[in-house]
Amino acid sequence: MPKVNNEPKPNKRPKKFKRPSVKKSQKYLITKDNRFIYAKYGDTTANELKFFYYVISKLNSISDKDFQLHEVPISEILGEVLSHES
Repeated sequence: MPKVNNEPKPNKRPKKFKRPSVKKSQKYLITKDNRFIYAKYGDTTANELKFFYYVISKLNSISDKDFQLHEVPISEILGEVLSHES
């Protein structure tokens, strides 16, 4: 008599996780948001923004000697707030 295997067979492949589809316009939403620049510099033209991005892209924090860590004491920043508490 032939042997019969009663063990359940495993699935061939596990089901893949489907990622939610994102519209192409939503993928790059963060890079298109200029709220921080507008808050700091007000209304700027497109050419001014391009120049601003160009200058920032040329900063190299590793080789640039003027781009160094600068510590500011909290009392200097919150001087008025701390003087009201005492």
